[in-house]
Amino acid sequence: MNFVIGIEGGGTKSTIAIADLNGKFIDKTITGTTNINSSSLETVSENIHLAVNALLERNNLNKENCSSFCIGSAGIDSKADKQRMMQLIKSLGIEGLIAVTNDAEISLKAGIEKGEGILIIAGTGSIAYGEDTVGNCYRAGGWDYLIGDEGSGYWIATQAINKALKSWDEKGEKSKLLCMLMDEISIQDVEEFINYIYKVPFNKKIIAGLSVVVDRAYQEGDSTSKAILYQASKELVFLTQTILKRMKYKGQEITLIAHGSILVNNKFVYDKFKTEISKIYPNIKVIKLRQGAWYGAVKLALFK
Repeated sequence: MNFVIGIEGGGTKSTIAIADLNGKFIDKTITGTTNINSSSLETVSENIHLAVNALLERNNLNKENCSSFCIGSAGIDSKADKQRMMQLIKSLGIEGLIAVTNDAEISLKAGIEKGEGILIIAGTGSIAYGEDTVGNCYRAGGWDYLIGDEGSGYWIATQAINKALKSWDEKGEKSKLLCMLMDEISIQDVEEFINYIYKVPFNKKIIAGLSVVVDRAYQEGDSTSKAILYQASKELVFLTQTILKRMKYKGQEITLIAHGSILVNNKFVYDKFKTEISKIYPNIKVIKLRQGAWYGAVKLALFK
């Protein structure tokens, strides 16, 4: 049986799916990161190779019957990134057509059937992506944790750590937020907490994971946490405005897909974001991505 493979590649985890040539879903599996800019090429290669081989073996499928292969991964932004990923996929022994793009494009494809649309991702990182009616593509943000990713899980966590430690410096006592952050990782000493943050090897997904503590602190009445989450929503609104300017948006009806752990799971950030967008742009419909982004990768592999 001929089939296609679609990969939704993330900075933390990735989903690999198989479908037949009619688009009927067959099976999928979860593996680790496929971001070649935040993890080694060896790690990404191992994650993809082991998962694809296990998935094919489980379904009694042969690589030579893979008609096309699409991966949309975080960290795929330049021609050099695409070339490196292309070579990695070819090393699997895939002989069918191979498409390499970023996770934003496949997420948008998963959320809209056709026509123009906008996607805002706020997970470990953040990015905006849009397509117009004639197929032109636009992006904003997605510059990774050192110089961007405002409104993301990593951004929220580092803002919280910064504010919590400022409180420690000014008052000489642990704020509620600092205590909660330290409790999350079972650390009681501030110096030990600093060592944890800067430990080698650095792992941004571990830092980003602390964003859930900020939400809990907000729900317990912490005003600092509320301010951080509110600013995160404003950063995502700004990202949306940037992409709309690049698309020369003129007020027509359009769908905005919200995706990523922050927009999907953090009710405060999502509600504030949606309310503000609806106020500024009444004809923009904001919805959460209902289907996994891997579905968009499968659609692209099927040329749909």
